[in-house]
Amino acid sequence: MSKYKNKFHIFEGIEFKSNLEKRAYQIYTEAGFSPQYEPVKYELMASHRLSDYTLFYKPHKMTLQCSSKVLRSISYTPDFIFTYKGIKIIVDTKGKPNETYPLKLKLFLAQLDKDENTGPVVFFEPHSIRQIKQSVEIIKNLTYHK
Repeated sequence: MSKYKNKFHIFEGIEFKSNLEKRAYQIYTEAGFSPQYEPVKYELMASHRLSDYTLFYKPHKMTLQCSSKVLRSISYTPDFIFTYKGIKIIVDTKGKPNETYPLKLKLFLAQLDKDENTGPVVFFEPHSIRQIKQSVEIIKNLTYHK
């Protein structure tokens, strides 16, 4: 079980976190693509230790405290990445997004936009099998001229 109470789905030795991810993999593979499942974890913000000069108020303790608190890193792992006709395709299937997803997606897209070495990138966020199939048709019609 994942932290979101999804059941894992195993297909071709890959442990998918949802049935939608598994079906997406099957559909993209059947369409002739070579999707990699969660191949890259992008660090959107590195972890950071707050300085001793940073104070914060803890309401439950009714105190103002110095902080040596460590802010955890923020990362984003899209479900699938593959290349088609020189275009990088990134797919993140979403049955029901959690509350942090919109912010992580914005940070991720901003980071992709700043990375000049990526070349053309197309991002898909399908929420259903129908949308996955639509993305296949869109991908097959993409062209890239250097």
